[in-house]
Amino acid sequence: MRRPLVVALACLAASPLALAQTAPSAPAAPAITPTPAAVQLATRLYADVQADSVFASVGGDQVQREGMAAKAVAGDKASCPALQKPWQTFVQKVEPIYQGMADAQFKQGAINIYATSFTESELREITNFIESPTGRKWGSTSAEINQRMMALAADRAKAHEAPLRAAVTEFETSFKTALATCPAAPAPAAPPKKR
Repeated sequence: MRRPLVVALACLAASPLALAQTAPSAPAAPAITPTPAAVQLATRLYADVQADSVFASVGGDQVQREGMAAKAVAGDKASCPALQKPWQTFVQKVEPIYQGMADAQFKQGAINIYATSFTESELREITNFIESPTGRKWGSTSAEINQRMMALAADRAKAHEAPLRAAVTEFETSFKTALATCPAAPAPAAPPKKR
């Protein structure tokens, strides 16, 4: 059950910067006050599906995209050792930002989504991973729940937009500065002439 939620959330988000700018509006949350038992079961579900790992997936995707873009910009200088420092600095700055997004506020919001989307009985069945009518409901409501989770994640990403943008800008500047110091790669050898 963990992978579908994480994959669905990660696939919907190109990056938190894009997420904050393009996330769909969340459907209105039901006007339900969950019982303490529902909150306890929803907390268990949150842990079972490892909902907070969405940020690791999204962060990893952004780091991968930045790495590919950097290699494209560097071209034949991509293997230059001087480019390693700005890259490592970027990764060291971005990873903790993503880790920090899975904070208590995100967790509480996610637990509330679960606790108001299912009854106590349904939550109990889901956390036990039993195929049942509740399991079918999980499948039929997961798109709407994922949309609300994405909206919650987008709200969290907005709060971290400035440091993420600053890290990307600093990386791009230091990478280009380091790139200018790299020698050009040797030209490929010409193919032998035919006789």
